[in-house]
Amino acid sequence: MINSFWFNGRNSFSFGIGIIDKVEYPVIQEEIELIPVEGRKKGSLTRKTGNYKDLQFDLNLKIFDIKRYKDRQREVNLWLNDIKDNRLFFDDYREKCYKVKNVICDKISDEKQANAILKVTFNCEPFLYKTEEYWQTIITNNYDIFYIGDLEGSPNLKLTLPSSIQNISLIINGEEIQLKSVSDFIYIDSELIEILDNNNQSISNKMIGNFPTLRNGYNKISWIGNIEKIEILNNTIFVG
Repeated sequence: MINSFWFNGRNSFSFGIGIIDKVEYPVIQEEIELIPVEGRKKGSLTRKTGNYKDLQFDLNLKIFDIKRYKDRQREVNLWLNDIKDNRLFFDDYREKCYKVKNVICDKISDEKQANAILKVTFNCEPFLYKTEEYWQTIITNNYDIFYIGDLEGSPNLKLTLPSSIQNISLIINGEEIQLKSVSDFIYIDSELIEILDNNNQSISNKMIGNFPTLRNGYNKISWIGNIEKIEILNNTIFVG
């Protein structure tokens, strides 16, 4: 049975290719450091580093229309390498996705036969994410949002402010972020570690504090100053 996958906003079948082998899902593994201790009967100590290994998918893809395999190869190369949406997920498990860091396309083998195979490697971030995640709108101070991730999430936030310049503080789980001399709109991207204004210009120099994180369970969000609304995207992270 030939299966399809989704990447860069398209399904592989739309390019006339499918997976011919069973997908082997890599195990998400935290890197472990072994510390030798002289005289310890139980051997070395084990320390969890908090770092995780990148994931890799090696897929063998069959090209259905062998008469157009050169055109197909060009189309597929453009699709796989011009990445605008790096989510990768498979038909047998669409709820969660992987985020691709880069793609390696090997040459087509047996191109003169009816079973032309294109070998593709996806190198991915070490975690799983929600395939579809939506912005939540907060208009009430001291508001609780629920985060279901296994590890801390690095959320994105949009802050809508009045046009008058002011100082504000955003507080998540007791951790305060101060923003000086701001107005209109602020975009906080905790994954990319940047803050932008309504002109898409960096205002990171106006921030005091650490970028926000979300932990498993309820997270309280409050603020000091005049904020009309907050929109938040959790960027939920899973390890399985």
